[in-house]
Amino acid sequence: MEGLRDLGYEEGKTVTFEWRWWNDQVERLPELAAELVSLDVQAIVTAGTPAAKALKTATQSIPIIMAVIGDPVAAGLVDSLAHPGGNVTGFSILASDLSGKRLELLKEVVLGLSSLGVILNPENPQPKIELKQMEAAARTLGVQIRPIQISAESSLQSSFESISRNRSVQAVIVLPNALLYNHRKQIATLAAAHRLPLCISFVNS
Repeated sequence: MEGLRDLGYEEGKTVTFEWRWWNDQVERLPELAAELVSLDVQAIVTAGTPAAKALKTATQSIPIIMAVIGDPVAAGLVDSLAHPGGNVTGFSILASDLSGKRLELLKEVVLGLSSLGVILNPENPQPKIELKQMEAAARTLGVQIRPIQISAESSLQSSFESISRNRSVQAVIVLPNALLYNHRKQIATLAAAHRLPLCISFVNS
């Protein structure tokens, strides 16, 4: 907002902003995207893969600017990084190849690590991409991956209790997602309470 003011845009006079918040309710994204499109806005700024996908479905003409995104090519948002095509552009935090490195670092910290719980939101395609990278690294490192799917309806507390009961899980990695990012403090608290080493891979993707 400050940057826009520096460029001469003054809210209510030279520019109007329409804000929409999805508040971790993924099922509302198509509705909110349709609302913005119906207002005939000139551009839409968003963050995260689920919101970007909902907006691309809602419009193929209004420019969509992604402030933060995982792998936009794998998510089907752009044709390529060099030539996005269509009406979507923005900044990518393309870092799926780091998933294996995170596992390597965690294995150095947790001696004898052989079983890892991986928390992800299955409704976001980016964590699925990172999970595949991590599974490939895990086979090389001799670590068994146990995916733990968390959605808006799932309880983090019950998931950690389940992990704790499964004594074979020795540590936890959380893959990036807006929903889980918003609950990062609770995740860290639960991991500490259950005495589980935790690696949080967080960018709001």
